[in-house]
Amino acid sequence: MSERETWEFIPLTTVGPLAFGATHAEVEQALRTEAGSLGYAPGSDVVSSARFSKAVTTYYADGLLRAVAIDADRGPQVQFEGVDLVGQRPSLVDDWLAANHVDDVRTNQEGVPCLEGLGLVLRVQRSGDFVLTRPVFVAKEWAQSCGDVQESLLPDDEWRIR
Repeated sequence: MSERETWEFIPLTTVGPLAFGATHAEVEQALRTEAGSLGYAPGSDVVSSARFSKAVTTYYADGLLRAVAIDADRGPQVQFEGVDLVGQRPSLVDDWLAANHVDDVRTNQEGVPCLEGLGLVLRVQRSGDFVLTRPVFVAKEWAQSCGDVQESLLPDDEWRIR
């Protein structure tokens, strides 16, 4: 695996260079790339997404960035409290959660841990014969019930990624 870029997570505010509430154009500029947009409709009231090099998926509502998902294999490493959250064995992240955030963790219908107060959903994704962490970071506007498969504002497409 090649060396990953390292980003910091500031709960409910930023994921690396991406600020929640940014427009799609601002996200493209922050990532310094031309995005291959998938279903992005500026100004739309419906959730839309854009994928950047299949490593970062961004989700928008009302034209503003509301969530960022990081691919377990190809995405940048995102750190919070000195812990790497991307591409890790779920048990390692679970141990960190148990030691530092046990009272904040909720588990959804699929057994996925989420921390609404931080805007963090610790999903997993297959990587060959393994399962690795694929965190989803959400804005304050989406934090309530962010991990709930049925009530979350995350689009169904995100929940289908395995």
